[in-house]
Amino acid sequence: MKLLDRIDWHTGDFWGPRRPTREARTLLEEFPSLKTLRVTRSWRGKSIVFEARLRDPVAKVAGDPPGRMLDGGGVVFFAPGGYFSDKGLPEVELEGVPNGFDLEPLARLIGAGQKPGALPAPLVGVHFVSPEAGWEGFLADGTFLEWGQLEWTGLKLQRLRQVLDDAGPRLEGTLTADLKHFEDGKILIRSR
Repeated sequence: MKLLDRIDWHTGDFWGPRRPTREARTLLEEFPSLKTLRVTRSWRGKSIVFEARLRDPVAKVAGDPPGRMLDGGGVVFFAPGGYFSDKGLPEVELEGVPNGFDLEPLARLIGAGQKPGALPAPLVGVHFVSPEAGWEGFLADGTFLEWGQLEWTGLKLQRLRQVLDDAGPRLEGTLTADLKHFEDGKILIRSR
């Protein structure tokens, strides 16, 4: 395991009182796929235990460099091969997202959209349009979502489901749902 290889310890080595904390901090910096790393030390048992917890990805991030994922807290991290599966995860395109942009609301949207019954079909992709226009999404059934800003997520999902259940059967083909004016009380549904 790479974490154990990184810790420079051999049987009989003495670690001072601060070294375990320094090692944990270094490991968190070197392995961005770790969400937390807890250190416990037993002076009596002469042992140190590192308890690592991996990030939980909600989406894979498109583009270069490959192997990036988005976790539920909005953190983009590199996922080492073999530790994370991207099967069933939507793909997020972050091209054009301003530096320092808070991605946690996007992660919450993706997480909420993956709950059973939240959307009529699984979310397969989300991409950034502009700071003014917000985000767009694509569902597995071909439905196109003009989501807009990352506000009102829970209410938007609830109301979208109601509107699609009502209007969907009357429209033919794949649909476009425009939620950009949700704060004005509008969801517009049209055939593509």
